Amino acid sequence: MKSRLVSMLIFAVLSLILSACGGQTTENLVVNANKPADGAVTSKNTNQTVVTSITPTSDGQLVKFESAGIQVTMPGSFKVQKEGDDVLVTVSDVSKLYFRIPAEREWEKAFANATIELSRYFKDIKVTNTDTNKDRFTDLMWMKGMKGTGVDKDGKLVEWNLQVFDAPNRALMSVAYGDPKKDDFEATRKDLYKMIQSFKKL
Repeated sequence: MKSRLVSMLIFAVLSLILSACGGQTTENLVVNANKPADGAVTSKNTNQTVVTSITPTSDGQLVKFESAGIQVTMPGSFKVQKEGDDVLVTVSDVSKLYFRIPAEREWEKAFANATIELSRYFKDIKVTNTDTNKDRFTDLMWMKGMKGTGVDKDGKLVEWNLQVFDAPNRALMSVAYGDPKKDDFEATRKDLYKMIQSFKKL
């Protein structure tokens, strides 16, 4: 089975991978990074008390969402960078993933306000599917998701897949998006699976 959403990128992809393995599903997040320190990019968001660090490792880059109490290792094939209060992960030429600490601390409230967070990235947002049931993301967190379409900052029509996670300390959000006419599932499947497996509590 393939992901229809260009990138489903990550989380649609992730969902497919986990389902195939008898596991659970996943999605995206957001965070903040700013000032280099000891080889890491670290930042604080005074409004949300967000602390996130990005540190190079032998396997890729370790991203710590300290405010949420979770960390993940991004494979070396992924490009990881800060973009404002977010961590932007470029998975491929057609797939990207944002991780963000939403304004709402409680994950179900954050999910209820998800379209407000989405407006940071897209215009003309249309929700095509919402999963009101909570699902298990590995053995660490619960999650809820929705997907739809929108227009990105470059004026391109994209399909997006949003997930809000019940991280140990506070809500964590991820937004995967890409070109609906392209499919990078096979090319990114292996590294996406590695990323999912690397989620750990801090």
